Amino acid sequence: MANKDLTVWYWFLNGWQVYRKNLKRILATMLVLFIYLWLLVPVRRLDYGWLIANIVNCIIWPALGGGYSFFCLLLVRKEPAKVQDFMAGFSNFWKVWWANFLWYMMAGIGVFLFIITGIIWFVKYSFSVINVLDKKLSPLEAIKYSGCITYGYKGKLLVLFVLTFGITISFGIAMFHLHSRVNPIGSGAVRFVLLGLIPSFLYHFVILPLAFLSYATAYNALTEHYEQVAQTSDGGKSSRNKGNRSK
Repeated sequence: MANKDLTVWYWFLNGWQVYRKNLKRILATMLVLFIYLWLLVPVRRLDYGWLIANIVNCIIWPALGGGYSFFCLLLVRKEPAKVQDFMAGFSNFWKVWWANFLWYMMAGIGVFLFIITGIIWFVKYSFSVINVLDKKLSPLEAIKYSGCITYGYKGKLLVLFVLTFGITISFGIAMFHLHSRVNPIGSGAVRFVLLGLIPSFLYHFVILPLAFLSYATAYNALTEHYEQVAQTSDGGKSSRNKGNRSK
């Protein structure tokens, strides 16, 4: 594996290239996420709507987001990516859910100990959910494997996270505040389109999928690097053992 494959620039650039080459499939799958997230908007405006929406999101999002991460990974690897791959999180619902829970629990414990530790652990175990779907691991195995493949690259992953999901989250918060102030009836059609629909489409169909694809590229590169190093190490041990036996 070339060293360029382990750089933040390559991860982001490759994510953009995969996005351009698979635009139709990405837009089609993002439409599902778009509809799901927009269905939660009116729920949040009800009494106790925030609580209801957050409970629903905590239950459904790990499977939905995990499935989309796996779908993006297949696109990065140039493998056939089908609808059932996008829904793979629901086929492994409890494993995915528990892997996601353990990831956030570890990050929460880290924050409780020291906020920087929480950030490091959040990045360290950020591939736990996709490990369940890609490597067919149990939640605990997925947590451990994520720690292995991110060893030595947590700084770069943190930079990538800030550049992709950090911008995504910030844009999402800003978009939510815009949506809370505009509606198609009381705000006027022009204002609703400019402050509501256009930012929403930009967020869901460009920024969010690009973040997923960039992180999927990073996962793929780090997985290949870790497995190559492991094979080289095992090969070296085998050679030394044979040499010792011959003596």
